[in-house]
Amino acid sequence: MTLSIRVRWLIMFVVSGWPAALCAQQQEAARGGPTTLVVKKAPFRIEVSASGVFEAREMAAVRLDTEEWSTLVVEEAVPHGTSVKAGEVLIRFKLDELERAVREQEEAQVLAELALQQARHDLQALESSLQDELAAAERTRADLETDVQRFLTIERPMLQRTAENNLRTAEFNLEYAQEELRQLEKMYKADDLTEETEEIILKRAQRDVEQAEFYLEQTRLQTERTLQIDLPRQEISLQDALRRAKLAWEKARLELPAAVTRARLALEKQQHEFQQGAEKLEKLRRDRERLVVRSPSDGIVYYGQCTRGRWSSTQASEGRYEKGASVTAKTVLMTVVQPRPLRVRASLNEKDLQGLSEGASGRAVCTAFPSAAVAVRLESLAGVPTAEGTYDIALSAELASDLPRLLPGMTCSITLTAYYRGDAIAVPTSAVFTGDEGEAYVYRVGADGAHQRCKVTLGPRTEERVEILEGLLEGDIILLSKPEGEA
Repeated sequence: MTLSIRVRWLIMFVVSGWPAALCAQQQEAARGGPTTLVVKKAPFRIEVSASGVFEAREMAAVRLDTEEWSTLVVEEAVPHGTSVKAGEVLIRFKLDELERAVREQEEAQVLAELALQQARHDLQALESSLQDELAAAERTRADLETDVQRFLTIERPMLQRTAENNLRTAEFNLEYAQEELRQLEKMYKADDLTEETEEIILKRAQRDVEQAEFYLEQTRLQTERTLQIDLPRQEISLQDALRRAKLAWEKARLELPAAVTRARLALEKQQHEFQQGAEKLEKLRRDRERLVVRSPSDGIVYYGQCTRGRWSSTQASEGRYEKGASVTAKTVLMTVVQPRPLRVRASLNEKDLQGLSEGASGRAVCTAFPSAAVAVRLESLAGVPTAEGTYDIALSAELASDLPRLLPGMTCSITLTAYYRGDAIAVPTSAVFTGDEGEAYVYRVGADGAHQRCKVTLGPRTEERVEILEGLLEGDIILLSKPEGEA
């Protein structure tokens, strides 16, 4: 317990009749009996103390929430503690690299738009040619089917008959030539003298037979080739061509629409990428405007961020925002603080929450101005701990006009009245005992000097005293310790 609290308790105990109690205790001790206390009504107060910090009620965190650009290099910045007006430049960043990035993105968008136009034209051409290519593949397949059918039913039989007929014709020609030669030889043989003309005619006939024999041999070979090689090969070739045409047709049916679909998806991807590029360009342009950070309101510039009255960084260190310093985006760089009105933020231990509620009053003593006490009142009490066993509180502060130098971030010590009753019956905690079943009791002394247990109902308590709500009356006398022989 601090010295100030001991002093308050001493004053309270004097008011509540402790001198008489001490006198009675001394008399009892002189007689060798247990000390006693005469119960009296007196003010009973429970106070809690904590360290606090003054916090501005109105402050605006200054963030640099860039969308695309992350290279942030300081060009110039106002110093920590500077008074500024709304719209005044707080921090300015270098723009050279960002300007270059904007130009490059603009050029990339021009090229992307040209590529997109070409892709649209290619897709239209592909869609237009799709039906033509499918129809061509279908015609090729149908034509080959007709060719194969015609070859098998008409052309091959005809070619076979033609080859056979050519062979017979060659055989007939040979037969005619041989017969003619025999007839000429028979006719000219009857003459006794063969004339020179007859010899020529016979020689010619002989040569015709030779030519007919050669032609027959040639025709026989050609017919054999036609029937055994050419016609089967032609049939195979047509069948192969038909199969390829059918495959090409099936492939066209599947792949041409798929190609159109792929082209359409590729176009959509290009359109999406173009849109992303356009959005990136707009973000870069907006970031270019954001790199000149202006004050959102009038106030005092604090470096860092305020969290429950405490500053994440209050040092105006040399070089933090000097020219050339790098800064991280999406963090609070500065806070513009309005010095009035103020409130007090503090943290209480769990044990100090007893009886404390919104509206509890107290006072705050400024560390910088200890002679000035500020009246405070509890505004809010956190329902959940901010740390293990610690709860955050906020208090309104009634500031006097003669404290212009009291600024946010300054510390203080606060004292709150958690409980107060002007006519309470309160006794030392050492005089209250607990029974086997958890009931509280005291030893009350009767008129005959005998003592007996008296069940009591307890109220709020401190480490030294506890209020008795029921079971004792003003003027009762109680023992301050257990009698000898009591369990």
